[in-house]
Amino acid sequence: MLSFVSKRLPGHFRKFICCVLILICFSCSKADQVVDMPDGYLVSVLRTQEFGIQEMIDLTLRDFPELDFSMLESVTDLFNLELKVRGTAISYNTTDSGSNPVIASGIIPDLLGRGVSKDLPQPFLLMDHSGKVCYDTHLAAMEYCSKYTQTPLPASWYALNLDYSQVFTGDLLTNRITWLDRTRNAGQMRALTDPDLHTYMHPDFFTVSLHSMAEEWHTKTRLYLGHAKDDLSVPFSETQALYDNLKTKADVTLITGNGGHYNYGIEFFITACLYLTVN
Repeated sequence: MLSFVSKRLPGHFRKFICCVLILICFSCSKADQVVDMPDGYLVSVLRTQEFGIQEMIDLTLRDFPELDFSMLESVTDLFNLELKVRGTAISYNTTDSGSNPVIASGIIPDLLGRGVSKDLPQPFLLMDHSGKVCYDTHLAAMEYCSKYTQTPLPASWYALNLDYSQVFTGDLLTNRITWLDRTRNAGQMRALTDPDLHTYMHPDFFTVSLHSMAEEWHTKTRLYLGHAKDDLSVPFSETQALYDNLKTKADVTLITGNGGHYNYGIEFFITACLYLTVN
């Protein structure tokens, strides 16, 4: 399934978009959002490179030579081909799935089994470990920005000013500080809490019918869903089911075609860019 900013685009496109979003976030950072963090996560700066649209295309074709970018030729004048995004790859300290210290790398988290840790096993489907590596990457990126740039990277999980008594209830609320101190994995947290969400989530959590797609939610925003019927990675039936659910609640259009997971994804993304440009 695809949206206008698709998670199903090839890896280099996703990294390109992530870099753009990071730059936007940097431009909006405020000094009072920055929290001093301990050193020791950043190991080294591996490489800094500027990427343009053509470089992104070349890198994508290197990984996916079967992709067809000829559709871009007729619309290149609508894009700023001079746009450049600087990407910096770093290595950083983290741990493997057994809590042993290792060094990983990435512009965005490569996790393990990639980059400088390519000789290590890649631990798939381990949520706790993936979260730990991403967290360590962010701390290393904060350290990099503090040392080598003029724009600090904010710790966006601080200063949220949440009233947790309106979020949790029961034992989780009472023990929130000690239970949620990042020393427990998902299995340990499940052992502390009852499987019934009603025992630890605030009652308001279950009364959000106004924003529930299954109940009272409606929107005036026009929605577009795109999915290739011959997609072998994500079943087309998933988007069809979503469309069937949305069509009575929103102005939604389902756009289909062929070309497989990647080719149609690129076609849909470009179509969306053209639509947004014209409108």
